[in-house]
Amino acid sequence: MTVSGGEPLSQPEFVLQLLRRLKESGIHTALDTTGYAPYSTLRKALPYTDLFLYDLKHMDSSLHKIATGVPNELILENARKIAASGGKLQIRIPVIPDFNDSAESIRAIGMFCRSLGDAVTIIQMLPYLTLNT
Repeated sequence: MTVSGGEPLSQPEFVLQLLRRLKESGIHTALDTTGYAPYSTLRKALPYTDLFLYDLKHMDSSLHKIATGVPNELILENARKIAASGGKLQIRIPVIPDFNDSAESIRAIGMFCRSLGDAVTIIQMLPYLTLNT
C-alpha cells in the first residue's frame, strides 16, 4: 500500500500508526514523500516502510526554493540518512522544461543518486504535464 497525499508526513502520528499496522498485517508499504520533514519522523517510519517514493526536483537549493517554496538541504540530507539507515528509495524526477531538464541538472541529480548506493532501487524521469484549459 502506498501512503501519499500532499505530504503525508505533515500528519506524522496518523501516518506512522497506519504504516505500523500495515506492516504488522504483512502488507508491503511505500511512503510517497518529498522528504521535507524532520528526520526524527522519517526515522520512526523506517521500520514500517519498505520503499520510499522520493521526489528530487533540483540539486541547486536556491532554484529549488524558487520553484517549491523550500530549499533542498533537508530533503537531500534525509535521503542520505534513509540510505545510510538501510531504507530503500525509488527516486522520481519530474522533468520540468527550463527548470531541471538540462544535461547538467540531470547529471547532478544522477550523481547524487549514485552517492546513495544500493539504497536506490530505481530512478524514474517523469514527464511534466501541463494542463491547458
